[in-house]
Amino acid sequence: AGAPSSRVYQWNDVFISTYRMNIDSGMSRQEAIDSARQNAFDTVTLSGDEASQIKTDPRLYGDD
Repeated sequence: AGAPSSRVYQWNDVFISTYRMNIDSGMSRQEAIDSARQNAFDTVTLSGDEASQIKTDPRLYGDD
C-alpha cells in the first residue's frame, strides 16, 4: 500500500482545520468531528481506497 495520495493529505488538512475552528466556536467534540468530516468530504473527493486512509481522530493531529 504506499503513501497516501495528495487528496488524502488535503482531506486530512481540511478535516483538522475545520475541527479546530469548530472547537474554538464552542461545539462539542463529537459535533466538531462530525461537522469537520462532512466539510472535508464536501471539499475533497476521495476514491474508496483513499477514504480508507483518512484520519478522523483529532488526537492524531496533536489534540486531546
